[in-house]
Amino acid sequence: MMLDLGKIQSIAESHSPQELFAALVWQRRFNEFDDEEVITDLSNHRNLWSSFLFTKPIFAPDENGLSFGGMVDTLLAMANYRPLPESSIIHFIAYPADTLYILTENQDIKVSELLDLGKKWRADSVEVSDGTIDYSQRVTATEIPRITS
Repeated sequence: MMLDLGKIQSIAESHSPQELFAALVWQRRFNEFDDEEVITDLSNHRNLWSSFLFTKPIFAPDENGLSFGGMVDTLLAMANYRPLPESSIIHFIAYPADTLYILTENQDIKVSELLDLGKKWRADSVEVSDGTIDYSQRVTATEIPRITS
């Protein structure tokens, strides 16, 4: 796949990193995860969050290499992506993220409203972490809150 440098420059100059991640969310629909609903809700509730990241699950510490494995899966998916007609029985996933990390202020009302959004989005799992990491135990979320579908 050739990279169109002019297009990349234009996108980079006209979009923030957060908008780029929002676009990745917008491209991803699976199980009960509705890309448009999630981004619309995040846009309409901008006061609830500082930033968000859409990726594979992040584990810290990562003794079993799960985070690394997720990163390799993402790289392979992007490398092998081929757009095919809708009628095709094979569909490639260009960016196989399935975990949304949302950073917010440590305020009960904001966290509660984000948890409600996670339920509205029918997420498989909604978790909250205060950012304190106990490295003696496996941690599955390091941001507030982690919403997966």
